[in-house]
This record gives sequence, structure tokens and C-alpha cells, in this order.
Amino acid sequence: MSYIQIPCILNQSYLFFSNSFIFFTDRCQIPYVFFSTSSGTLYHNKLKSNNTPSMVNDNINNALLSFDGIKKRLYLHAGDKMFSYKLDGSNRTEFDLDNVEFFAVDGRNQLIYYHHDLQDKIYVYDIESGTDGEVAQLSTVSGVKDMEVDMRNG
Repeated sequence: MSYIQIPCILNQSYLFFSNSFIFFTDRCQIPYVFFSTSSGTLYHNKLKSNNTPSMVNDNINNALLSFDGIKKRLYLHAGDKMFSYKLDGSNRTEFDLDNVEFFAVDGRNQLIYYHHDLQDKIYVYDIESGTDGEVAQLSTVSGVKDMEVDMRNG
């Protein structure tokens, strides 16, 4: 039985061909599930079936979460603060960001899009410069309930 290995972008997914079967192994995904509770922010490693959830931070309760798939960072928003961590919990950053109802991270462009809960508008925060403001092109959009960023096309 022979196999041909065809890597995807970044050599993280593979297609295997054998006599009459095609096998696909997805290695592009991070094997963690992150969730926020009143006791803190936790994660679960899906590859370890007997693994119990572990604490990311027990001081950040009921946080909003977003994942930057480009930089592999977890973002948490609680109160008027945004927190960011590498997946191993290191390299914590923290900055003020008020009136965030929900948000999505554009890691490719280092931007955080968020719904301003007082203005009912979409705002953007530039991570590098620390500035934010309303997204003029979306000023007529209202009633937004959630959003996500297409990280592949940025």
C-alpha cells in the first residue's frame, strides 16, 4: 500500500491517498476549547480525553473571548479591560477598552472590531497604535448581535 502526502499551506494539513481511500488529517486546528465562567477563564485540550479543564486566569470572570488564529493569541474582555495571552499563558498584555458588548480580532492587521454598546455601532481598535473609532463604512448597520473576522482573507 503506497501513500502520497500532499501538504496544505503551512504544511499543517495532509491528504493521504491509498488504493481506494482518501485520508485527511487536519493539523491546522488548535486542539483547545476556551470558555469563560463565573470562576474564571478555562481551557480544555481536546487531544487528551481524560484531561480536565485548566485555568487560564482565575481573576478574569465572565469574560468575552476571541481567538487570533494568525498570532495564536487568546483575547479576553472583562469590565473595561482587554487582556491578551499566548496559548501557553505567557506574554500577557492588558489595555483599556470601554463599552465593548462583543468583539472579534483581526490578527493579520492587528485590529479589534467591537460593538460599542452605548453607540450601537461597530468600532475598531488598532492594537499597535492604541487608537479606536467608529468604522465609517459600517455606520448604517444596526442591530448587530455578533461578528467574526475572516482570518484567511483578512
